[in-house]
Amino acid sequence: MAKHRISIDIEEDEHKYLKMCCAKLGMTIKEFVIGATIDRVDSYEDKWMLERWERDGTRDEIERERNDVNRTSYELEKVDGRFLFNEMKGNKPVGKSREL
Repeated sequence: MAKHRISIDIEEDEHKYLKMCCAKLGMTIKEFVIGATIDRVDSYEDKWMLERWERDGTRDEIERERNDVNRTSYELEKVDGRFLFNEMKGNKPVGKSREL
């Protein structure tokens, strides 16, 4: 999988605070940002799925989509203090876990 770079500008005091928090958590800024981003996206996906279910009344269809063996999703897990990123097809991992 190709790597891509993301750059954001933040204030110096925000950077210091973020760096301090990550040090306390024992993780890099990269690990923290990716983990927080994936958590936030997951919560939005849950919210959008619920809104769609309430709007369309298609819970069975949504569950079929969620359990579709061809559906691609991503998960982040912490193992032995390392963050591993997994690409999933349906409920099964695709390839090897990649360390962040």
